[in-house]
Amino acid sequence: MRPFERLKERNDAKKKAEGKESHPTDPIFPKTHRDLFHKILQEENRKKDREGLPRTAYSLRLMEVPTFTRSRRTAAPASR
Repeated sequence: MRPFERLKERNDAKKKAEGKESHPTDPIFPKTHRDLFHKILQEENRKKDREGLPRTAYSLRLMEVPTFTRSRRTAAPASR
């Protein structure tokens, strides 16, 4: 599978650049989803919401629920 191969090649190249040897047991995603999420928020300067509270994946989930339900209510019903 090409996506898997690309991830493995990327990780192998990074290890090689650091002077380390790659192993078959190395994780494909070397960081947790939490670390990646916080890195993205930090790069986009979005670590805190408008009230000054720290953003979490859970807080984004809560923000999306009303939007989804509102869009479903306003969508035109399917014709039969």
